[in-house]
Amino acid sequence: MKFRKVTGVAAAAALLVGGTVAVASSASAAPLVPATGSTFLMFNPATVVGLVENDVPAWSIQPSGSTLLVEGRQGAWVVEFAITALEKSKRLTHLGGVMFTHTHHGGHEAGHTEEVALYDPTINLVKAKISAVLVYEGEDFGRKNVFSVSGGTATATGFEDVKVKFLAGKAEAVNELLGVHVFAPEQRIGKADVVVTG
Repeated sequence: MKFRKVTGVAAAAALLVGGTVAVASSASAAPLVPATGSTFLMFNPATVVGLVENDVPAWSIQPSGSTLLVEGRQGAWVVEFAITALEKSKRLTHLGGVMFTHTHHGGHEAGHTEEVALYDPTINLVKAKISAVLVYEGEDFGRKNVFSVSGGTATATGFEDVKVKFLAGKAEAVNELLGVHVFAPEQRIGKADVVVTG
């Protein structure tokens, strides 16, 4: 299956049209309370195999810098997002990101590296969705709904084994931006554990 080259920031933004998250006014939005802890996103083994086979490295992006994902917790690729605030039973905000890269090895784009990063995810517990700030080729396209969440088990400090998968059309959009077919439509990329410590 061939993918057209995305040209220009307008084309990149169009790939995720309909996913922009509306920001509630201060009058209607409940206050977010500062919180601490971490959410761990653990990639499925099948997701890792697909990324490796398609030469798409994944990076954990933190304030201290970026780190190439390698085997870690439970033998999977794991990204840790620091919890920054919560609105009880509604929203959980985070700091950090994950970036996918792909370097072209042939044709007129040989040597060029595409970069798609998703920063500072927010879990909306009411809508069961995860939004994140999309950055493509260094351009910020704002906050988008990207993943859905389901299942999981409540713990004393949060949740564990929460299924995380792409929303309809989002996997294809990320594929298009990277110029490679690596994610299947509505693919479950992994599971998440949420640990709130304060």
